[in-house]
Amino acid sequence: MAKGIAVPHPMHAVSSDTFMVVYISEKPVVWDEDNNMVNLIILVHVGKNNTQAFQIWDYFSKIFSDKTLIKKLLKNPSYDNFIILIKNILETVVNKK
Repeated sequence: MAKGIAVPHPMHAVSSDTFMVVYISEKPVVWDEDNNMVNLIILVHVGKNNTQAFQIWDYFSKIFSDKTLIKKLLKNPSYDNFIILIKNILETVVNKK
């Protein structure tokens, strides 16, 4: 878990569908028994036998390496802003290569 971000996922695929559910909270919520606080929760399910979808973990590592993501997201806690921020981060990473 990156600071302020939680990414729950099943240990084993339970269907062939790949999907994500995004929740953005303006106020931090207690995530676990250690009282870690999160503002962004992304539920992830990678479908059975979908090897291409496993690339999402590589993308997440790049996205969550941006330490300012939560701060930028909380300035405008909307899904549209989330998508813009994610695209900008990924474009920056791709252009560095």
